[in-house]
Amino acid sequence: MGILEDAAAAAKRAADEAAARERERKRNYLRGQIKDWKGKLSEVTPLRDVLVKEGNNLSSYMSEWEVQKNKCKGNLLLSEVVLTNRFEGECADRIKEDFTARVGEMNNTYLITGRLQDSNNLQITRLNQYISSINEKISSLTRELNSI
Repeated sequence: MGILEDAAAAAKRAADEAAARERERKRNYLRGQIKDWKGKLSEVTPLRDVLVKEGNNLSSYMSEWEVQKNKCKGNLLLSEVVLTNRFEGECADRIKEDFTARVGEMNNTYLITGRLQDSNNLQITRLNQYISSINEKISSLTRELNSI
């Protein structure tokens, strides 16, 4: 083998080594990106899970409130406070006013809780979309890493 062949072989080895270093640099970069995105995913997923749990709690409270409200609606004693020989006069009127006011407060709280539940569901939807985009990014980076 002559000098030219040796020089060409050395140049080829140097180019191959440079290409290998570049591939390794790019792999390391992609691994770092994947790690960063997985870190974001590990932060967001528990937040979404907490919101889902709290949304379930809100639903349970609202369902229980509906059950209790329906019990009150179906109870003649609660719907008619003024009863002869039991509740009459000024006390009955005050009880009736107080009961009506409390039911009004409960209805208002129920409406506010419904709006809170709607907001919670919207946040869950947005977090699910974000989680989905993170997973897509991780998949894309992984495919790129595997192709190198």
